[in-house]
Amino acid sequence: MRTIWKQVIQPNSKRNEPYPCEFNAPKGARPVSVGLQYDLVCLWYECDPTMPVVGHQVLCVGTGFGAVPDNCRFIGTVVNGPYVWHFYAAT
Repeated sequence: MRTIWKQVIQPNSKRNEPYPCEFNAPKGARPVSVGLQYDLVCLWYECDPTMPVVGHQVLCVGTGFGAVPDNCRFIGTVVNGPYVWHFYAAT
């Protein structure tokens, strides 16, 4: 059985490359959405909660700053005050 879980992530950006946002989730977790909740950047992902928890990451790109990664799937964009973050998951 798959469920949707949420994880708070800390976006940032690197010049000319994506910034990795790391989080722990069950093995095989699939990021599906990002957004703001109570002024926190959150990632929602599908997962099988019976799987062991392992490290994962999504890639963050700041508008006009970072580089869009190759071979990744766009998850979504978050506007947080003066910052606009774009998130990608490895395919």
